[in-house]
Amino acid sequence: MKSFKVALLQMQATKDPLNNMQNLQKGVQRAVNLGADVVCGPELFYILGNATQIRDQATPIPGPVSDRLSEMARRNHIYLFPGTLPELAENGALYNTLVMFDPEGHWIGRYRKRHLFWVDIPGGLQQDERKFFDPGTEEPSVIKTPLGNFGTSICYDLRFSEHYRFLAMEGAEIHLISSAFTKMTGQAHWKILCQARAIETLCFVLAPNQTGHTKPAPEMYGHSLIIDPWGRILQEAGAGDEVIVADLEESSLMDARRRLKGSLSRRDETRRGL
Repeated sequence: MKSFKVALLQMQATKDPLNNMQNLQKGVQRAVNLGADVVCGPELFYILGNATQIRDQATPIPGPVSDRLSEMARRNHIYLFPGTLPELAENGALYNTLVMFDPEGHWIGRYRKRHLFWVDIPGGLQQDERKFFDPGTEEPSVIKTPLGNFGTSICYDLRFSEHYRFLAMEGAEIHLISSAFTKMTGQAHWKILCQARAIETLCFVLAPNQTGHTKPAPEMYGHSLIIDPWGRILQEAGAGDEVIVADLEESSLMDARRRLKGSLSRRDETRRGL
C-alpha cells in the first residue's frame, strides 16, 4: 500500500437518476478540489425508490451509465468507486452492484451484493431487500491497485464478519463499505460495526453512507466514516450531504500489523468461511 488521500461522498439519492448523477458529479468535483486520489460514494446513489422504480432504472454493466462514470473518473484522473447501481444482468436477474474505475477510466471491478437487507422491528422498521434484488453468488473480490488492495462490500454485508475475514486473507488493506444504512439501525450499530471490521482485520475502513429520507425508502443515517486499522476514526460526517477527506498513511497499516498479527495468523481451515 502507498499513502493517499481519500474522499467519501455522503449524499441523499432520490427517484431521479439525472439529479443523482449531477449530485455525484458535484461531490466528485469538490473531492478533487480537496486533492483526493480516490473518491467513494454510497449504495444506491443512482436511484432510490420502490422496487418498480429501481427495476425501471436498472442498467447493464458495462452500459451507458457505467460509461458516464468511466468518463467521470478519466476526466478527473481519480480512482472512482461511485457506489452501487441496479444491474440488469443478461439472465434477467437484478443485482445491487458496486462498480470501480481507475484514473484512465478503465472498469477495474464489480461486486454484486451477497447479503440482502432483511429486518423486522415490531413497531419500527420492516424491510426485505429480497423483494428488490437477487443476491450475488460470486465471492467478494479484492481490487488490487498501485495505491492499495481494496476489499469490496455493500451495507448489510457489514454484519457478516466472515466476509471481511475472507477479504483480509485475500490481501485486502482497505475495506470499502458502500452503504445506505438506515437511521434506526445505524444509531445502534453503524459505528461499532465499522470499527470492529477495521480492528479485527487490521484494515482501513471507508464507509460512505446515504443520508436523508427519500420515501418510500427508510430514513438514512449518514455519519460516513473513515477509520484506520487500529480502529481510530479519522473522519466522521454529520447527518447531511457532505464530503469528508482523510490521508490514509501506509505507516498506519504497517504499525497496526506489526503490533497484532490477527488477520494474518488464522488457521487455514477458516480461510474460506463464507
